Amino acid sequence: METKKTGIGLIGLGTVGRGTLTLLLNERARIRELTGVDCRLVLAAEVNEQAIRQSRLKKSLITRDWKAVVTHPDIDIVVELIGGTGLALEVITAALKNGKHVVTANKALLALKGNHLFPLARKMKRVVGFEAAVCGGIPVIRALKEGLIANRIHSLFGILNGTANYILSKMRFEGKSFAEALKEAQRLGFAEADPTFDIEGIDSAHKISILASLAFGRYFPFHQIHVEGITRVTDLDIRYAQDMGYVVKLLAMARLSDGGERPYITVAPTLIPADELLAEVNNEYNGVFIAGSATGHTLFTGKGAGGLPTGSAVLSDIVHIASYGETEYGRYTIYPAGLSGKTAPIDRFCSEFYIRLKVLDKPGVMARISGMLGKMGISIATLVQKQSAPDGDAFIVITTHRTEHRRVQQALSRINRLAIVDGAPLCLRIVNDLYH
Repeated sequence: METKKTGIGLIGLGTVGRGTLTLLLNERARIRELTGVDCRLVLAAEVNEQAIRQSRLKKSLITRDWKAVVTHPDIDIVVELIGGTGLALEVITAALKNGKHVVTANKALLALKGNHLFPLARKMKRVVGFEAAVCGGIPVIRALKEGLIANRIHSLFGILNGTANYILSKMRFEGKSFAEALKEAQRLGFAEADPTFDIEGIDSAHKISILASLAFGRYFPFHQIHVEGITRVTDLDIRYAQDMGYVVKLLAMARLSDGGERPYITVAPTLIPADELLAEVNNEYNGVFIAGSATGHTLFTGKGAGGLPTGSAVLSDIVHIASYGETEYGRYTIYPAGLSGKTAPIDRFCSEFYIRLKVLDKPGVMARISGMLGKMGISIATLVQKQSAPDGDAFIVITTHRTEHRRVQQALSRINRLAIVDGAPLCLRIVNDLYH
């Protein structure tokens, strides 16, 4: 087998950068033997002194100037692993304009600027590989682009953020409060010092933007996605859901509307049946559940973050581009021919709902609440008064039959203004029809 030599430039030696570097160096000979591709690190760029020391690279292979990487004549593929949407955009743009293929793990940049980067890549006849941008080491990007290409995708559900999933798992299995579970996640390195992107659903929204764009053949930018976080979910909600046979997950969803023209795309804490396979994706693991017209339902699960799992996805793109990039650049784009899509309005999305209210513990309260829901055309499936709160108030838990999102929100807005209600109600979707 003839060996194809490929020069690699690496920008960013953080956790993922070092994981990629480890695999690139340790697996080079084996990959060359298996594929005929020899991936050689030519130059790495990093400004952080500690990261440079931890990389243990020779001085000749390190620079503090990223421009030296994107312009180096011996580099064929530039790997961008610095994150963010400022400098990273400049780096990738410069790399493409200098005739380099690009591999990135930058989901935020693709979700926000994909409509700039992918047309540029097409114009320059270069590839942007982004397997590492969603679900770490799980090969779900290539599955959507290649393995499931014969399918029309009807729906896609994902647990896409390991931090949020770890927190909810600890609340479920150990009875921890949200604050306690978050603190433990930070101590173990599963959560950042500022966990906002994770717990508010923003990271998951970046990822579902990419997956939905691949699944439905249009570019769906981040700003079109309805996003809710998990900060208002309590250990009581976890227990109440469990009593009803459900598990609470931060669920990213992309599902075609009944007309099949536009998808609903959303991220929100959601109740799913406890006996579903996706419900058993716990702790820092990710899972993606895809419904295709030919294959039916497929589930992808594994470690969604970390240096080596994500580095594995980066190296997968490197080898694929080194093997086929010159002839297959046209297929490596999120959306065909630069087409942009529009999501279906979330207000029209129909599902069952879980509602938790804290109310005054006095006669007539439950009748008044149920009456207001009835006036809005919302059919109640169950209504139960739970234990009293320490301040003497009572918790009421309601589940509804299928109804529109907007009806529930309008009803809760009115209920929240009642003097008998203490604090904003919590409303979560219930999704029983993952298989439909």
